[in-house]
Amino acid sequence: MIARTHAKAKKRRIAIGPHLFSSASGKHSGEGQECEGAALLHQDLGLIFRVIRDVHAYNLKRIVIDDRLIHTRVQEFLKEYLPEERCEVEYFDEKEDIFEFYRIEMDIAKLTNRKVWLKSGGYIVFDIRKPLR
Repeated sequence: MIARTHAKAKKRRIAIGPHLFSSASGKHSGEGQECEGAALLHQDLGLIFRVIRDVHAYNLKRIVIDDRLIHTRVQEFLKEYLPEERCEVEYFDEKEDIFEFYRIEMDIAKLTNRKVWLKSGGYIVFDIRKPLR
């Protein structure tokens, strides 16, 4: 529901019922709240949590995080919203950069190559061309 345009200049109160929005776990906060003018009714999860929510269907087994605060928040998120999932959250505390340790930079660089090597020893070349008319 987007009520910003017409509600901005109005002085009347808007009642927000708990039945309109609920979290992923089905919980909601309070019986309802009243506010004047524009108010935040629902806020989606942050980027990290949206990725976990969207990728967990693909049998996510392990998450490696190099930030202590985010590591703790992800563990709490998994316990609350995805308790049935058996996903391990590991804190990466090596001195080496996490991207270098797992060779992620090399994989990203490979994505920009025209030539993609296959396990069989052959390769495929991708060329971008304009369509013929």
